[in-house]
Amino acid sequence: MRKDEMNLKKTLYLIGGIFFISLFTLTIINYKGNSSIYIIFTLVSFFYPIHSIVRKTFFLDTFLSVFIWLGFWFKFSLSLAFYDSIFPEGLGKFDHHPDSYDKVLILSSFSIFLLIIFSIFANYFSLYPSNTFKKKHSLSNFYKKYKKRIISLFLFVTFSINIINYIFGIHQKGIISEYKIHFIFIYIVKWMLMIGLPTFGIMILTAELYLKRNVNIFTYLIVLSASFISNISMMSRAMIFNSSFILYGLWRTKNKEIRKIFFKFLTFLLLFSILSIFISHHLRLQNVYITEDKTVIQNNDQEYYKPKIFLSEVVHLIRARFIGIDSLMAVVSHKNLSNEILINAFNEEANYEKYNFYYLEFHLEDEVSNGSFNEKVFQENVYSVLLPGFISFSYYSGSMFVMGFLLFIFYSIGIIIEYLAYKFSRQNFIFASFVAGLVAYRLMHFGYVPKNSYSLIFGIFFSIFMIYVLELIIIKFYTKFKK
Repeated sequence: MRKDEMNLKKTLYLIGGIFFISLFTLTIINYKGNSSIYIIFTLVSFFYPIHSIVRKTFFLDTFLSVFIWLGFWFKFSLSLAFYDSIFPEGLGKFDHHPDSYDKVLILSSFSIFLLIIFSIFANYFSLYPSNTFKKKHSLSNFYKKYKKRIISLFLFVTFSINIINYIFGIHQKGIISEYKIHFIFIYIVKWMLMIGLPTFGIMILTAELYLKRNVNIFTYLIVLSASFISNISMMSRAMIFNSSFILYGLWRTKNKEIRKIFFKFLTFLLLFSILSIFISHHLRLQNVYITEDKTVIQNNDQEYYKPKIFLSEVVHLIRARFIGIDSLMAVVSHKNLSNEILINAFNEEANYEKYNFYYLEFHLEDEVSNGSFNEKVFQENVYSVLLPGFISFSYYSGSMFVMGFLLFIFYSIGIIIEYLAYKFSRQNFIFASFVAGLVAYRLMHFGYVPKNSYSLIFGIFFSIFMIYVLELIIIKFYTKFKK
């Protein structure tokens, strides 16, 4: 079995190598600017994730580097090689001039290079220890004694929260709830869906590791199923992200038994994620887009299940949903970048009656002028936004100095949050990985009402506090019970 896995690994590396070399070659042929700049862009784009994964840096580096690689190098190369430089989300007033392409790649390379420097600096002072897992007898014995009740409670809370969310539409991607619900209850449901339930699941996985030095596949499937249910109730196609954050944390515990069955965990994750995409797609067709004829929905659903159509949809999701270089192209094309635009962007308020700041400032005028603007795509209770991501947002002023400073601030905040999660969860690698993934995902989707980021930060710190207090209570309870 071990030999088969090694052969599969080598085969995947070979296929990946051939694909990326081919993609690089096709892109450099179609690239209008200076080829040397694209080569440098390629080198820094690949170095960041390789450095992060091989050196086992902070989790934030790993997730950021992968997201940036997908949103910048892969998205750019794929669009130039196979889609005639067409990007699904639009490019604002980008003129496709060789100098404009060079400027975008220089800014991209500069940003990635800075993040690499920040990463090296941060990990020089605070690299995680090699011994990443310590058994905790109090927690493992508590879990052993109450395992059935804990899992039953987890499933009950998961189903209850998600049924409430689905019925009342409290937190569904792009949909504004039509019910008048108290804001505190809304925050509780959102926190449970995004952070609370995954944290509960992480504590179950952690306790199982404490108890057995392994995670039972059945236990992992329970936690994975909870993530699946939550993403369905949110009509989200992003299940693979949160679940991957948790799975990578399991991998980084360096547990030999986990690594033996890791491929099975990964297979289940991919299968559940694909299924969630199918179901969420169907629900979004019914609840998000304007479609008078129900047969259109049925035909669209039937087409979606064909492998060729599904594969093309996955490629489209990668090109459209991984935010990165296309938003930077739109920002660079703006003729009047200034500190005022940056300040106005920071001060943006949520307003469902008008388009978000980034779309209004960098896209709307171009779409109206070229005839691609269509506001009758979505139903009335749907609010859709375009996002620039933290790298493009950092260049709103048009200054590379301001850009570098903001990138440093964003990165530092992310590292501090991750490290506090690691420390106050008593060196829980799985939880630290999950928190870092949330922060990285938020940074890549940064730009809409930036001030509201406090709610995510507060939610994360509340989870850290809950874990710290809960473990403290369990340890004291078990010690007293033992006496």
